[in-house]
Amino acid sequence: MARTFGARRSFFPSVLPSRTTMLLAGLTLGILFAPRTGRSTRTLIAQKYQDWMNRLSLWLEGLAQKTRQQGHRAQGMVHEVRERALPEEAIVNDEILTQRVRGELGRFFNTAAIEITSQEGVTTLRGNIGNDQERQDIIEMARRVRGVRDVINFLS
Repeated sequence: MARTFGARRSFFPSVLPSRTTMLLAGLTLGILFAPRTGRSTRTLIAQKYQDWMNRLSLWLEGLAQKTRQQGHRAQGMVHEVRERALPEEAIVNDEILTQRVRGELGRFFNTAAIEITSQEGVTTLRGNIGNDQERQDIIEMARRVRGVRDVINFLS
């Protein structure tokens, strides 16, 4: 058996908590059960937590909106590639025409706020667009989509 010098061995080395653990436990109990300062500290902690959750929620909402916009843009590019593959004389279905218009507009605008319907080559746009210039751009882009004969504007 080898003898060790200078190393003290405790009888309960793994049973007793460390000083850091004891300090943190004491602080936690002090915050939770202190009658005056504990209440204000708990309120501050709750406010910080609520603020953090609000910021996280706003960030996730923004991320979801950007994801939807990118999805519309990707959809528009897919439809553009499909359009180029189709012959010019192909008869355009109303649903396909609606998808073409949504895809074209989705490349540049948020189309979640715009309702787009098509019937026999006539495309109807409904929704709230705050900017007059943006409204005109949307109408012009819809008119340029292949297969659209006319655009009815109900954008406000």
